[in-house]
This record gives sequence, C-alpha cells and structure tokens, in this order.
Amino acid sequence: MTKKAGKSLKEKVTLKNHLLKEALAELLGTLILVALGCGCVAQAVLSRGTMGGAATISVGFSMAVTLGVYVAGGISGGHINPAVSFAMCLTGKMKWAKLPVYVLAQYLGAFLGSAVVFGINYDALIVYTGGSFTVRGPNATAHIFATYPQEYLSLANGFADQMMSTAFLILGVFAILDTDNLGVPKGLEPIAIGLLIILLTSSMALNSGCAMNPARDLGPRLFTYLAGWGSEVFTAEQGCLIEPHQEEALQQCPFNASLPLVMIIHGWSVDRRLEGWIWKLAEELKIQLPHSNVVITDWLSLAHAHYPVAVQNTRDIGREIARFLEWLEETVQFHRSNAHLVGYSLGAHVAGFAGSSMRGNGKIGRITGLDPAGPLFEGMSPTDRLSPDDADFVDAIHTFTQQHMGLSVGIKQPVAHFDFYPNGGTFQPGCHIMHVYNHIVQYGITGLTQTVKCAHERSVHLFIDSLRYGQKQMTGYSCKNMQMFDKGRCLDCRGHRCNTLGYHIRKARVPGSQRFFLKTQPQMPFKVYHYQFKIHFIHEFQEPRIDPTFTISLTGNKDDVENLSITLIKGITQNKTYTFLVPLDVDIGELMMIKLKWEGTAIWENIWDTVQTIIPWRKGDRRPGLIVTSIRVKAGETQQKMTFCSQRVDNLHLYPGHEKIKHETSAPSKNRGAAAWLSAKHLCHRIISQAKNLHGPRSTILEKLLRPLVE
Repeated sequence: MTKKAGKSLKEKVTLKNHLLKEALAELLGTLILVALGCGCVAQAVLSRGTMGGAATISVGFSMAVTLGVYVAGGISGGHINPAVSFAMCLTGKMKWAKLPVYVLAQYLGAFLGSAVVFGINYDALIVYTGGSFTVRGPNATAHIFATYPQEYLSLANGFADQMMSTAFLILGVFAILDTDNLGVPKGLEPIAIGLLIILLTSSMALNSGCAMNPARDLGPRLFTYLAGWGSEVFTAEQGCLIEPHQEEALQQCPFNASLPLVMIIHGWSVDRRLEGWIWKLAEELKIQLPHSNVVITDWLSLAHAHYPVAVQNTRDIGREIARFLEWLEETVQFHRSNAHLVGYSLGAHVAGFAGSSMRGNGKIGRITGLDPAGPLFEGMSPTDRLSPDDADFVDAIHTFTQQHMGLSVGIKQPVAHFDFYPNGGTFQPGCHIMHVYNHIVQYGITGLTQTVKCAHERSVHLFIDSLRYGQKQMTGYSCKNMQMFDKGRCLDCRGHRCNTLGYHIRKARVPGSQRFFLKTQPQMPFKVYHYQFKIHFIHEFQEPRIDPTFTISLTGNKDDVENLSITLIKGITQNKTYTFLVPLDVDIGELMMIKLKWEGTAIWENIWDTVQTIIPWRKGDRRPGLIVTSIRVKAGETQQKMTFCSQRVDNLHLYPGHEKIKHETSAPSKNRGAAAWLSAKHLCHRIISQAKNLHGPRSTILEKLLRPLVE
C-alpha cells in the first residue's frame, strides 16, 4: 500500500512537470508566431509599403506558424491556437484538464510576442505616428498587432467570416495529422500547415484580417491597450460617411438631431492624410460626451494644395459646412445653436467662415479655434479670418505664435471672445526649438515637421486634456501680456477675469476679445497650480542693487515641494514689495509653511567677520543683509489669500546661504472666520511691541512695515 501510494505521488509530480513543459512549449511557439508574423505587418505598415505588402504578410505568417509548430510540436503538439486545442479536446485527442493551461500559455505567449514587435519597432512607430498611437485613421498602427474589420462589414457577416476561416484551418490541420488519411511524410506536418495558412490568408483576409486564432488576436489587443492605444482597441468603430443632401445617410449612421453636434475640422495637409490627433479627439469626445454627434470634416483634397491655395480654399469649405448645417435644420430640425465647430490651424478659419456664411436667423452655438493659422491671416480684418462675430461664443487656444527661425504657424492676435495663451502662446514645454537640429539629424527633413508640429498641435492635446481630466481643469487668467503674468500680477477671478481652458469653458459674452494666460506642464495632465507671492525686502547693503537667487520650499496639508528657484530679474534695489509667480505641478492643498533660502556661499559671512576684526563695530550691530518682513501669498485656483511672517522679531534677517521659515499668520479670505484674524493680530502686535525695544532707526522702519499686517 505504501509502495502504491508512493508510486501515485510520483506519477502526480511527473504529470505536473510534463504539463509545465507543454505549457512553456505552447507559450514559446505562440510567441514566435506573433513576434515574426506581426513583425511582417509592422515592416509593411511602417515602411508605407516599401518593405512589404499583403503577399509578404501572408508568407511571413505561414512561416512563423511553421517555425512555431516545429519548436513546440514534439512537446505539446504545437497547437499555438486555443481553437485547435479546443478541437483536440472535443475529439478526445487531449484531456480537458489541460485546456485552461494551454490557453493561458498561448495568450501569454501572444502578449509577449507583441511586446517584442513593439520594442523592436518603437522608433519607427514614433516616426510614423508622431508619438500618437491610434486605432483608426491614415496613421493608425493598432492593426499591426490585432485584426480589425472593414467598415462595411456587418456584425453577422464578420462572425460568419471568422467562424468559416477558423473551421477551414482546423479541418486542414486534422487532415494533415490524420494518419488514416493520405497524410504527409513524417516531420513535414509543420510545412504543410504553413502552406495551409498561405491559402487561407490569401483567400479570406479581406474582411477582417483572417485571425483564425483567439490568442493571436486578443493577446496583442490587450498589449496595445496597455501600451498606449487605449480602450478603443476594444470598441473601435469605423464610423460612416455622411454626404450632404442624402437623408438616408443620416439614418444609417445614425444622426440624432436632438443631441449636440461636435464637428472636427482639420487644417493644412502635407501628405494628404488625416492626422492621428483627429481620431484621438474624436475618441475622447465619444467617451466623455456619449450623448452627442461627432462628425469629422474631410477636406483633404483641397487642404493638400500649396499653402496659399489652401488658404483660398478655406472660405469655400466654410460655405459648404454652412450649407450642410442648414440642410440638417431643414431635414431633421437640428438647430444650429447646438453645433460646436472645433477647427485646428487652417480649420479654425474654416469654422469661422462657416459661421459667417450661415443664412437665416441665429448663429452657430460655439466655435473653438485650436492654434488658428497665422500666415496670410495675421492682421487681416475680422471678415477674413476667425472672429468673435462668427458664433454665439468663440474661444481660441494659441500655442505657437512666436517666430523662431521663421517657424511660426499660429496667429498671435486675439480672434475670439476668450483667447488663451498657454505659456505665453509662443512655444510649449517639451517642444524646445533647439530640438529641431537633433530631429533633422535623426529623421531628416521630417524632423523639422515634428518639432513644429509639437508646439502647434499642443493646442489639440490641451483641448483633449480638458475632456479627459475633469477634476484637473486648467485655469487661465486675464492679463495684458505674459511678462505681467510672470510677475504674478494677474491671478484675479473677479468679473470674468479667469476662466477654464478647453471644452468646459464658462461661456460669456464680453465686449471685444479677452486674453488669458496660464502655465502648463510638458505632458498630460497639463494642469499647473498658480501662486502669487509678494515679499517685502529691506535692503541693508551699501551697493545700490543686489541680484540674489532664492529657493523656496512650500509645505501644504496635501503635499510638499522643495527648492523652487526664484530670480528677481531686476534685482533688489530698494525697500519695497516684490511680486512674482510660482507655478506648481502638484496640488499641495492649503499652504501652511514657507521656507525661503538665499542661495549662495558663506563668502559674505567671511568678509563680515574679517572686516569686524579689523574695524570693531559697536556691540549688537549686525552684518548687512536683507530683512524679510512678510510674505503674502494668493492661490490662483482657489483665490485664497494668506500672509506669512516670522514669529520672532530677531529672526527677520536673511543672508547668503541662510534660510528663513515663515508660518501662516492670517488668511484674509471669505473662508476665514474672526478667530483667525484675532490670532493673527495678536501675533503681529506682539512682534511690533518687541520691535519697539530695539535701538536705532531700524526698529522704526520695522514697526512701519509690520503695522499694515494688523490694520
């Protein structure tokens, strides 16, 4: 009995080890299939057909299957396909208990094979897509990894197509392996299966790619979801074509006249291809605004002309869009006030011409201009470009308006009710103009396009950001120019002086145009938190001007930030309050404490000690420095105001290499009660009473400076 039990245990262990070997064989075989097969697709797509096509993909996949079966066949049978494994169990050729292990190994192998293709072709993917991985559109790349149906294919026909191709595959495999049939010479089975793959992909790949293998499709699809293509890899819809004056097209799409319409209008085209951002924006609109109609305007045939000719065509396209909206009103009673035109570059002016070309009563509801094109529009009259008169509400985002080496494509002048200028609107973080040289060296002349595109197209991604990150809306502040904004003098929200950038902007009709400025991060989410700092310095040095560099550390009730560099451009020349802007990329919550440090060495302290040794000073005199009496802070996003000062009158001096810690003493905002004011007054009165005990004129100056804190 003991011997039998021992033998049974040994058999169990042997079975588990053998099953593990079979699973690893299936994993490796499926990895080979996907890595080499999808690698052929990658070469054909990313080379734009110069290094492959349908024939090379068909042959490549067949040989990948052949190699995969050779590698795994002697151990696991070389199924490398859950459908084949299921058929083997169904016919009694494999135990059902093995099926979950086989299938899991096959899916994992396909996932890892996709990672291999992605890693090897990453640089080519970036060049091909411009860093925007999309499922649909002319620069789509998701189909390198997984199969997608043609837009004309119905659900029923798509299901039948896949079932039929998979059935032919399994039938062929069983015929090849059946020793009672004609069969093939031993050892040549993988080659015969490879030839079968060539036949099936050549005859049945048109409709949906002829995957015939759940692991080969779902494993790579899951990988692309995680690698940056997003959830559209599971939900991609090809959309449908709406031709004006064809009412049946509205029924087929379908178009719901009771829902808002968002129309995306592209700009000038270099290669006559719809760019990837279009599909990204359309996808985000459908996800965030499911109860809406999203329409993409395709005017590539006219946008692909030389730029001056394309500019002339914008007015004609605008009129066509106006006629289309009027047709919707007549046909399905869609009201023009529910239309929102989102135009990029030249497309922004197309939207403007559409608005100005509308006949009858009323205007288009809203137009959003995403970095409206500048060349041949800058300085033109409102009737010859996008303007606030073109819709009930017009907003614009300017991201590339400053000329660098002659490279400026966005319009600088205001063209909307609310014009936003992120980072001044000249150039954008992460798109440094000096990168153009590296891009040209690496990618040739296309590198120039990528650098320009980065800043110009940032307007699109800022708009997408406003849809995607509902809890992190970016706020712009009305200001005369970016120089004033950088000084922190514009963080006021009274009377429409601040607003939300992007889709969720607060609409308001204001006379003329209003400019808004803000800072952003170099990548999504772009939101930055703006703080206005006012620091009062007393200058004790003999020099008329000093140019210190400070670092500031902030402690909040949510997070901390350390060592933010602050440079006063004009230095410190007299006893006054200096104002500047501090942008933060994290939400620190309510500001509790400030650490201000004068960056520098101890050279000033050494000089002072030397001078004091040679020429003795009166007892109690201090070496010259800066007196920091108070720091006033205003949070732009919350409009909360706070005042910080030292809790000791003898702790006001700041020297090079030294640090001062300021605690909050008051926060004069509507959220604060009388108790906070009383405690702040008590504290500052105590400081002033101590200051009166100091000798010399310094105490008088200090008392005058501190008194405004308690009045």
